[in-house]
Amino acid sequence: MTKTISLENGYAISVRREKISHEGRSIFRGIDNEQVIFEILNPEGRVTKRLPIPASVASEMRNLF
Repeated sequence: MTKTISLENGYAISVRREKISHEGRSIFRGIDNEQVIFEILNPEGRVTKRLPIPASVASEMRNLF
C-alpha cells in the first residue's frame, strides 16, 4: 500500500513498504526483511529523492514527529 501526500508546489511525498531485495546494495540486508520507502516526486511524477528505512525501526521514526 502506498500513501501519497500532495504538496502545494506540485511535488508529492510517497510512503510505502517493500521487501528488501537479496540483490543490489541495500545496507539493511541482514537487519530486516522489509523497509519503508520515503520518496519525493516532482510534478511530473518522477522520483527525485528516495530514503529507505528498515521496517523494524519505523515506529521509532514515527515518534520523532
